[in-house]
Amino acid sequence: DPQSDLLREDVDRMAAKVNGWDRAFAAYSQAIEGATHPDDAHRLRLVYGNALHRAGHIPQAIEQFRAVYDDRGDDTQAITALEALYREAGQYRELL
Repeated sequence: DPQSDLLREDVDRMAAKVNGWDRAFAAYSQAIEGATHPDDAHRLRLVYGNALHRAGHIPQAIEQFRAVYDDRGDDTQAITALEALYREAGQYRELL
């Protein structure tokens, strides 16, 4: 849903500007837990993982992208993000 994507982007931008990441992260966690469809949870995890990465929370970002990858091993966004995050974290063995 393009409108939801724009809203998530706005939330991320605002959270970064006002140091409100903790509240944004809590909202993402709640939304993932409350998702009634796996596709919704996966989309939220991808956005949440990106936000965590931008905020410097690498292990937590890996966790979100890994959850998507574990459910959908062909998700290119999760695979690309995991590759970048594992390299950034120096976890080269995870790339294999």
